[in-house]
Amino acid sequence: FGPVAEAAQVLVGLGIGTVLATLGPAGGVLVTGEGAWHATAPSVPVVSTVGAGDSSIAGYILADVRGGGQAECLRTAMAYGSAAANLPGTTLPTPRDLPALAAAITPLADRTSTGSRCAPPGHRRAYASIRKQEKEVAKETL
Repeated sequence: FGPVAEAAQVLVGLGIGTVLATLGPAGGVLVTGEGAWHATAPSVPVVSTVGAGDSSIAGYILADVRGGGQAECLRTAMAYGSAAANLPGTTLPTPRDLPALAAAITPLADRTSTGSRCAPPGHRRAYASIRKQEKEVAKETL
C-alpha cells in the first residue's frame, strides 16, 4: 500500500483535503493534512464487490458526521466496505451487517513536516511541468 499512500500524499500536497483509497482485501489508506493511516480489511466471505467502495465512503462520512476522529472514520469506512462485499449485488449494508471484528488502524510515517508539500522524491519536476501547462492553458483561455 506504500505507493497508494505516496500518491494520496501528493494529492493532499496539491490541496485535496482528504484522500481515502480502498484496497480490497489489503484494507485502505487515509491521508489528510494531519497525517496518514492504513487500515486492515475485516475478513468476510466476499459475495459481491459491487458498491463496496461507495459503502466505504458512506461509512467514512457517517463517522465524520458523528464527530469521529480520522482513525474512527477509516475504521468505519472499512467496516461498511467489508459489509457490502459480504452482501449480494448492490445491497446496502446496515449496522447489523457490519463485521464483528473492527479494522486495525496503523499510523503511517508523517511526511508533512518535511516542507515538501507531502510530495515523494522525484515528483517536484512533475509538479513544475503541470504548473507550466496550467499557466499556458490559462493564457490561451484569456
